[in-house]
Amino acid sequence: MSESILYQAHVRLERVQGHVRRAHLPAEAQPILFGVHDELAAYFHSDVTEEYTHADPLDYLVAATGSSLIGTFGSALEARKIPAGEGKLSATVVGDVVLKDKVLVLDRIHVTYHLKLERDQRATARRVHSFHMRYCPLARTLEESVEITTTLETENL
Repeated sequence: MSESILYQAHVRLERVQGHVRRAHLPAEAQPILFGVHDELAAYFHSDVTEEYTHADPLDYLVAATGSSLIGTFGSALEARKIPAGEGKLSATVVGDVVLKDKVLVLDRIHVTYHLKLERDQRATARRVHSFHMRYCPLARTLEESVEITTTLETENL
């Protein structure tokens, strides 16, 4: 790569037990736990007990991608004087995990935005929606390996 490094993310990981891992992330006082939950336990041939049930790293990747996208979309809306905070913009995110060559792979992520706005702001919101993804750091990072799509649902204030 010819680009100069702007930032390095430093994460410390520990294997706790079985499928449980602990991650110490920048700017977080408490570590987060990765693990396995019911939907993935059978694949890993694992008995999941409540004590060791945690989101899988793929779940975090789906959440992080959705978070990055809603942040990018919300910032672009607010730059155009469309309020996106205070519950006006929310999203549901679905990640499709498939089995490829006996490996779980995140294949698709779909984000559905829910935006409450004034009727006269709809055209601008739809225009912003049409291009926002190309300015999202995680969408750009994953674009060659994960299909990412978004839809916009609007509601009048």
